[in-house]
Amino acid sequence: MVARGACVWAHQAAEKALKALLVLRDIDPPKLHDLDRLAQRLPDDEGKAFGILQLPELTRWSIEGRYPADLDEATHTDAVTAIGVARQVLDVVRPRVIAAGPH
Repeated sequence: MVARGACVWAHQAAEKALKALLVLRDIDPPKLHDLDRLAQRLPDDEGKAFGILQLPELTRWSIEGRYPADLDEATHTDAVTAIGVARQVLDVVRPRVIAAGPH
């Protein structure tokens, strides 16, 4: 259960960071949880920065993590991977937000 929670919260961190960047770019963030689709809404030069990340691996926890049904429990490896991808998303978003300055 702890690993699943880590995966869900890692997804949430990445989703909120992407949506914050969308708002910063005056793009209305859609009500969806697919990280690839969120990144694709960014201007091409920014959206490409997320292309090399394992966003689908993290996106799966937006549903599987909350509504596990009969799915296997998340593993420690799943949690480490999810946190790593979320960290990569934040590493891409953070300098862009800082560069934009206060609003």
